[in-house]
Amino acid sequence: MYNDLRAKDQRLYTVNGLLQMLDRNRRIKRAPEKWQETKTMADVVITCEERCFDAVCEDLLLRGGETNRSVHVINVEIKDNHEEALIAGKAILDLCTAIENADDIDNEMEKILKVQQEKHPHALLHYKHANE
Repeated sequence: MYNDLRAKDQRLYTVNGLLQMLDRNRRIKRAPEKWQETKTMADVVITCEERCFDAVCEDLLLRGGETNRSVHVINVEIKDNHEEALIAGKAILDLCTAIENADDIDNEMEKILKVQQEKHPHALLHYKHANE
């Protein structure tokens, strides 16, 4: 995709930040990832758009109680542009650090999200899938 857009109109896609974003993404991961295809066990899943949040929540419900543990799904709503991605990336890093530092994420999550919302402008959604 990067090479295709670059060949079509390098100036346009550089000015609007798309080439930089695609270049960064291709260095971070090999290909797009689908939550439904992973079997990774997670305590927390963070999404960046409501459509993905809904898909993860739905998949957890379909999986049922196979994990026998709770999973927190958090959506940090961001606009899909380079500048917003940089700002939101820092906000998500703060969120992850707070979660990592928690002694009990199940009991502390609401407070963590409240502090996050006070510090950062991004709308948050939270769902706790309990498999107990």
